[in-house]
Amino acid sequence: MHLREQGFNMLADVTPTDYLGWGTRGVAGYIGTAAGRDLNAPGSQGYDRQPAPKPKRFAMNYHLLSIPEGTRVRVQVWLNEDEAVPSVVPVWPTADWHERGPGT
Repeated sequence: MHLREQGFNMLADVTPTDYLGWGTRGVAGYIGTAAGRDLNAPGSQGYDRQPAPKPKRFAMNYHLLSIPEGTRVRVQVWLNEDEAVPSVVPVWPTADWHERGPGT
């Protein structure tokens, strides 16, 4: 509700993300530098450094817009498999479409 009161009056998208296996040892890759390609450290999965661990396995990402200012913000809610996220329909009614599962 706080962000709605601060002018974020449009919910643009709701996106779930599953980070299963995030940060596990992977194959190193190449990154581009001014001098050419550079091999990353083993297990860096193509990143110049290993990404930080995530707080929980899943994230619900809410992309909000402030119209007409054009300001955007992403809000992430972290949860595990047995946790639920409360509906945001009372705050942004268009979330009804985003929150419905397949076939509903």
